Amino acid sequence: MVQNYTNGKLHLAVIILRTCCENGVVVRLLVDHMQQKKLLGFSAVIVKEANLYSAWCPDLDVASQGDTVESALANLKEALELHIECLSSAQFKEMKSRQLSRLITTIELPV
Repeated sequence: MVQNYTNGKLHLAVIILRTCCENGVVVRLLVDHMQQKKLLGFSAVIVKEANLYSAWCPDLDVASQGDTVESALANLKEALELHIECLSSAQFKEMKSRQLSRLITTIELPV
């Protein structure tokens, strides 16, 4: 699913790929910064809690919530945008280098 967002001066295209798991939804967010022509990928973990969905990005340790999976993701995307906007150039460079060297997997344990 591709969703386009405009946030003032920055246009973003967010590509959402979902993988269902028993305790929630693992989501991969790819943020297309149109100004820089680069994709930054972020992981998101979505967990249903009572009447809300919690969304957490372990890559940057940013979290949000919403009434639906879609609203939780939209709120997380906005929180990530604000977080990234506040990074210094050195922090932004470090974040980009970490994005290139990570491995995301699932571990199964007998219970």
